[in-house]
Amino acid sequence: MESGENIRKIIIKKFLRATLFFVVIAMVIPLILGFYLGKPLGSIMALIASTFVLQAGAPLVGVKLGLPNPAIIIIMVCFALGMVLAVFEICDSLSSTSPRVTRWLAKMEKAGAKYPQVQKYGVISCFFIAWIPPFGIYGAPVIAWIMNWKRLHAIITIVAAFTTASVVVLFFSAWIPQMLFIAANAGVLIFIITSMITLGLSNTVPDILSLLRDRPLVIRALIASFILVPFLAYLLVAGLNLPAGLAIGLTMVGLAAGSPFLPRANQIVAEKRAVAGTLGVLLTVLSTFYIPVIAPFLMPNGAGLNRIYLLMAFIAIILIPLGLALYLRPGRENKVAIWLPWLDRTSYGAFFAAFIGVIFVFSDKVTGIIGYGGLAAIILFILAAFGIGYLLDGNDAGMRGVLAFGTAQRNLAVALVLPLFTMLSYNFIPGSPMYDPNVLIMILTLGIAGMIILLLLSKKLAKQGSLS
Repeated sequence: MESGENIRKIIIKKFLRATLFFVVIAMVIPLILGFYLGKPLGSIMALIASTFVLQAGAPLVGVKLGLPNPAIIIIMVCFALGMVLAVFEICDSLSSTSPRVTRWLAKMEKAGAKYPQVQKYGVISCFFIAWIPPFGIYGAPVIAWIMNWKRLHAIITIVAAFTTASVVVLFFSAWIPQMLFIAANAGVLIFIITSMITLGLSNTVPDILSLLRDRPLVIRALIASFILVPFLAYLLVAGLNLPAGLAIGLTMVGLAAGSPFLPRANQIVAEKRAVAGTLGVLLTVLSTFYIPVIAPFLMPNGAGLNRIYLLMAFIAIILIPLGLALYLRPGRENKVAIWLPWLDRTSYGAFFAAFIGVIFVFSDKVTGIIGYGGLAAIILFILAAFGIGYLLDGNDAGMRGVLAFGTAQRNLAVALVLPLFTMLSYNFIPGSPMYDPNVLIMILTLGIAGMIILLLLSKKLAKQGSLS
């Protein structure tokens, strides 16, 4: 058994070899290539860094960075070779320093000896394993090492697989933005519909009707959601002189009230979650009729909105799913308890998928949100909307959290109807105004920023006991 000092020396030696392989092959060679081609070294490093996460999907980033296709492939080959060699070195350090790992590998080798065909041809499986994200380039060498397949054969197979996958992605890169854009809009549609189904299944009609008897609460909610917050959005649009797309996106979020996910927010005390849910239904229904009337007066040049078509879109993908869910809710409490977590996951997954797709397709436009004051508008809007609800809490214990977070958490499902509607109308209705992706970018970015800011606020206020 190796002494502790020898084990440390072996680990350090293997780690240095792994680092050397990766730095020289995966970084230095690509940087030299970039210097020779006259490409910014920052672009080369950005492609290398993105490969850590995206693996064989990283060529898309290289295309966005303006790198030539041959250079992208060479960089991907270097990354694959450097990473595979580094992983093998790290694995070797385990077998050299851990008696338990050595014994386990001996058992694996003994078991593998019973299947000589696996030992002879099993390395071919690495070609397919290397295609599987996020396991791919990191997991294939580990499997080859465990199975004790010939090292050279494994290296060639894995690098070849990674290179082939990169070439395929690069070949289809011209079509991928369109595919991602379609997928992003599909994610928006799924998010809208599942959000409304979630909201409907979480409440009952009698609960909604009983809420109307609490007139002070309803009046405060209506004032906050349909007067103060829309006016706040208008002031930010005018004061920060936001471009049309960002202005429309912020205005839509300001007009869209009734967050579907408010009842399950941790910031709401348990005894008030039913009230938060029914309030969300009421505000959602009112928003669908309120927006087509008010939006054209608050948006730049009316945003070319057709009120009738927009109302029809709200009815089709907001009110109908919501109404059907409310209709199906009674008598199905056990099933609803099973469905709701899955609907929540689907909604959030669709939202994040839409955000990632849009950010990739319109990556050149995202910086405009910061450059044109969009980020400042987002932060100010969320904080000010939260403050409006916080100050209108009334004397009812526990309602401060409902109104504060209910006012700041806007109904993104309702807000997203407009960019989805304008995209479809631009493609299918002659004479429709041109589609502006900045509207979608603004709404999705505001949604992500809102989650982060409100989470931080909730933790801060929970410590102070300010939400009770």
